Amino acid sequence: MITRRGTKTVIAKNLMSADVDADYADKVKETKYLIESLTVAINKHGQRRDKNSQDWGYNGDMGHIVSGLKDLLRFTDSSKYASDKWLTAEQVSLICPACGDKMRAAGITRVRESAIKN
Repeated sequence: MITRRGTKTVIAKNLMSADVDADYADKVKETKYLIESLTVAINKHGQRRDKNSQDWGYNGDMGHIVSGLKDLLRFTDSSKYASDKWLTAEQVSLICPACGDKMRAAGITRVRESAIKN
């Protein structure tokens, strides 16, 4: 359920639905609302940037947003994951020993191959 209080948006969690279809529909609705909210926020960001056009920080902000959106698209595009392999910490250690150590220390047993960036 999405509610508004003044200028702050509050997203209230529903109790877990016994109906998987209704729960999915709620999440799709919330996702679409968040995408619309992101568009508004980006437009406001652009207006602030226009007043400070020589400030490279705004470019960095957008780079962060673009990176996050690319990750979300990779996650939601199941065709890309159809051939995506899982790598164990031991396999990751062959590529990056420090990375494998960090995985083990964090209790991470495997990671998708596509999550490893060149």
